[in-house]
Amino acid sequence: MKFVLKRAGVKFLFGAACLVLSLGSQAASLRTSEGVPKEGDVYQSMVKISSSMKIVLPPGEWEVNHVFNEAAPANRKAFVFINNERKSPFKVFMVRHEVLAQKWGVGECEKRPANSFANSMHGTVSNQLKINCSQIYTVAKLRESIKERWKEHPFWGPIFSKFSDSAIAALPDNVLLMESQSSQYNGLRVFTNLIFESTPLGESAQVFRSNLEAEKKTPLNVSLLTWRDKYVASLDKAFFDGKEPAQGSLAFLASSTGESFASVLVSTFKSEQAKKEALPLTTGGTEEADQIALEREKRTAEILEELASATQKSQQVEKQLALDKAKDKERQDAVRRDQEKLAQAARAQEQERSAADLRNKEQQRLQADAAVRQGVNYQHSLVVEQEAQTQQRLLQEERVKEQSRLAQEANSLRQQRLVFEAQVKEKDRLALELKQKESQDLAKLMAEMAKLREQLLASQSQPKQVLAMAEEPVKKAAAQPPSRRALVIGNDSYQEVSKLQNARADAKAMGLALQKVGFNVTSKSDLTERGMKDAIRTFKNEIRGGDEVVIFFAGHGVQLGSSNFLLPVDIRGQSEDQVKDEAMPLQRMLDDIQDSKAKFALAIIDACRDNPFKTASRAIGGRGLAPTSAASGQMVIFSAGTGQQALDRLNDKDKDPNGLFTRIFLKEMDKPGVSIDRVLRNVRTEVVRLSKSVGHDQVPSLYDQALGDFYFKQ
Repeated sequence: MKFVLKRAGVKFLFGAACLVLSLGSQAASLRTSEGVPKEGDVYQSMVKISSSMKIVLPPGEWEVNHVFNEAAPANRKAFVFINNERKSPFKVFMVRHEVLAQKWGVGECEKRPANSFANSMHGTVSNQLKINCSQIYTVAKLRESIKERWKEHPFWGPIFSKFSDSAIAALPDNVLLMESQSSQYNGLRVFTNLIFESTPLGESAQVFRSNLEAEKKTPLNVSLLTWRDKYVASLDKAFFDGKEPAQGSLAFLASSTGESFASVLVSTFKSEQAKKEALPLTTGGTEEADQIALEREKRTAEILEELASATQKSQQVEKQLALDKAKDKERQDAVRRDQEKLAQAARAQEQERSAADLRNKEQQRLQADAAVRQGVNYQHSLVVEQEAQTQQRLLQEERVKEQSRLAQEANSLRQQRLVFEAQVKEKDRLALELKQKESQDLAKLMAEMAKLREQLLASQSQPKQVLAMAEEPVKKAAAQPPSRRALVIGNDSYQEVSKLQNARADAKAMGLALQKVGFNVTSKSDLTERGMKDAIRTFKNEIRGGDEVVIFFAGHGVQLGSSNFLLPVDIRGQSEDQVKDEAMPLQRMLDDIQDSKAKFALAIIDACRDNPFKTASRAIGGRGLAPTSAASGQMVIFSAGTGQQALDRLNDKDKDPNGLFTRIFLKEMDKPGVSIDRVLRNVRTEVVRLSKSVGHDQVPSLYDQALGDFYFKQ
């Protein structure tokens, strides 16, 4: 369990608790100055390598056992610490940091090794410029591993190389090993390994893991995971920004009975005090000295009791937070029930409308029969009879279609109910932003209209009809719904570089899918340089303000420097300058769409394949595309991340005509009632899963600056 002390005496109370926790450890000279640690240095809380680079330590008194440089890379330093507080659950701590000007892929920590558990990315994702992650392992025979199995290990061997036999014997055998990593793209990174003994706190390492994997919350696993999250966040801020955590914020509190360490310390102290009072006074002391010692012990007991009281208050706060969370859930359930009632009412109205249509058609048929009976000629009777039969057949077909539509609608409503809870919070936030923006736009429009009225009234020579003429375009623009436009390009038949097989098929399938959801689609294939630039220019000129726009490109793409270029089929690629002249810059295309004032724009780029110029005498660019930036109202998604290859097929038996990214995108966009941000995230999740199933890493990159909601199908 955890607690926070907010009274003025918090620093003194924390110091008293740490003093009792040490239980008689020998005093050591603590180092607080800046600089690289040396063997024999003793630290508490913080290692200050420099003013802007600091390493946060777990609670304890940590002595540097040894310092070493790893063989590769040469600029990596490692420090090994032993905790002098023997009663602490934190035993051994190792930290290594490096400056590595090199891009990275998915690290071991992010791959979630099979024998790890409690894996966490701490709110970051793999394609960010800053990544934090951590994981935990169980070690059943630590001492045996140090002496035998890890002795020649390239990583663990150097860590325990200077541990004496007595130091190894003092270590527990059954422990938890917590690893963490904080990495900055193309720069600094820091790794930590912490050996933690959980058995004295009521759970062995194996029991701790079983409880956690069974989602059984115990005081120990809740406290340890809470402490780990705080530690990783503090390590990130201290190492990259030089920010020190607040004093006492990383204190670890837990026990086998669910009590805080403070409560355990109070009972332990009282027991020790009773033993001391039962002993006779030692010779050579004075009554005054004994009285002072007794007063000091009583004051310490009072402090520890106050600490336990603060823990109880913290527990009450946590209970109140749990009650508030339950009320929030009840509110969300009520909103969901209201949504279901509205859906039922809509279905009932639609059924009533269908029934009315059927009654009208039946009445028409009866009227035709009556006309025949009233003396209409025989030929006319035959015609009317045929029309009646046709009407009856059409009525039957309409009834079947209506039943099918109602079934589809019921299924759609079920799907909408499943995603409703996930959308409630996001819709609330977007609704607030949209309301604020609409209020601002309305106020601005009203101000402009008021100004226009004043100008018209001030001019005596202009009739009142001018005001109505000025207002009319505004009303028409406000009433006119946005149109949907799409440009789809698929380039397969490259003349000077490697040809592709799926690009045209991907573009054709995407064009048909966009037409189904109401887009006016312009489809192009195997475009030359002039053809690509003309197509994009023409498409830009057709866009009106407020339109919803989609651009899909399947073909070769290449990164040059920090810019991305889409390649026409007649690209030659003799040099980087030639590629820049003949290819289409992706950012220029996005800027053109931004200039057209489209309400929403989505760019889907399936061009992350092997570098088409890699067989030249000097390679131009690299695999995949560089990170890009989306303007306000735009979303951009790449079929794979930086340095990754997009798969066309999962294996040789895969007969699907479309690439992995496009086939999944087509399936997700066909789901009704799913917002665009959820569609793109579903695409990314499914691509990662299927690519990993064949041993390949493909993580689509998403850049989102869109405002409001957009749906392919409502």
